[in-house]
Amino acid sequence: MKFSLQASGGFVVLLWPFSIHCQQTGSIDIPRYVEKYANVAMRHMVEYGIPASITLAQGILESAAGTSELATQANNHFGIKCHDWQGETYTYDDDAKGECFRKYRSPEESYEDHALFLTRRPRYAHLFKLDKMDYVAWAKGLKAAGYATLSTYPEKLIGYIEKYRLYRYDSLVWLQLQTQTLNPQNTLHPSDNSLSRPKTDNSSVLRKNLSDWTMASASVVSVPVPGKKQRPIEIHNGLKSVIVRPGDTQESLAQEFDMAVWQIRRFNELGHGEPLSPGTRLYLEPRHDAHPQIKSVVLSRSETWKSLSAAYGVRSASLKAMNPGLEEPLPEGVVVKLSSE
Repeated sequence: MKFSLQASGGFVVLLWPFSIHCQQTGSIDIPRYVEKYANVAMRHMVEYGIPASITLAQGILESAAGTSELATQANNHFGIKCHDWQGETYTYDDDAKGECFRKYRSPEESYEDHALFLTRRPRYAHLFKLDKMDYVAWAKGLKAAGYATLSTYPEKLIGYIEKYRLYRYDSLVWLQLQTQTLNPQNTLHPSDNSLSRPKTDNSSVLRKNLSDWTMASASVVSVPVPGKKQRPIEIHNGLKSVIVRPGDTQESLAQEFDMAVWQIRRFNELGHGEPLSPGTRLYLEPRHDAHPQIKSVVLSRSETWKSLSAAYGVRSASLKAMNPGLEEPLPEGVVVKLSSE
């Protein structure tokens, strides 16, 4: 088993191999794949009730993050075979020689058919009785229903969901759902990793709102929050965050997001009463001890530990520990480790 390194924009990312359907035909970039299809997966969570994390993990696994032969030649991202299919087909050697797979006009059509495939077949009906936030139960349920023959299929899905924090897209859907739910007991706090969940499903109300979600960059997803003055929450480096506006203070942001002021300070390495600069990013949950995706970065300008911590969502103390010998100010051109892996 081989591993590959891919460099982009000064970042060096460790990429893991895949082999479930077809050989890969290009380099694998999981974060970019997630960026490309996260909105589709979130919309389908609302419309069909399939966890976004499960959809994304299956797409990553089944299509080698969009690089497999089935994905590149047939736009088939979920390894769905012909069965009762009336559309175009693609022949590939999988469990047996010359098997028939569905061929789509676009990857998005494959995602849509994946949702219909699960919702219209009785053997998957039990999945939709599960908690939509329980990706472990969904992963095991897919294997039990016969979606894949691979014995470790659930473990692989769970591995991708946890390694790339795909469960956060499920949380974002619930956050959006909560803004449309009038039950005051179903509270969702951006600072609460447990994320208590609404018991009602207002998918028809949310469909239009979710269609407006936009991916701002490879590491950020903007989430409009309708019906509230609360500003959009963004996922940056796998963490919930917001952009500071003029007039914001530690106290006002804590009140806006139903957090304690000490959480605002601790999550952002701020001093007591330290002013906030408009346009800067403020995290709503604890920063990482190591970056979940980026292994190292080449500085394009002089930086401090605090500025790097804010930019990449990694605690200053962790950055210092991973880079012994580097002293502030960190000069342009130096390589800084963001992860010890």
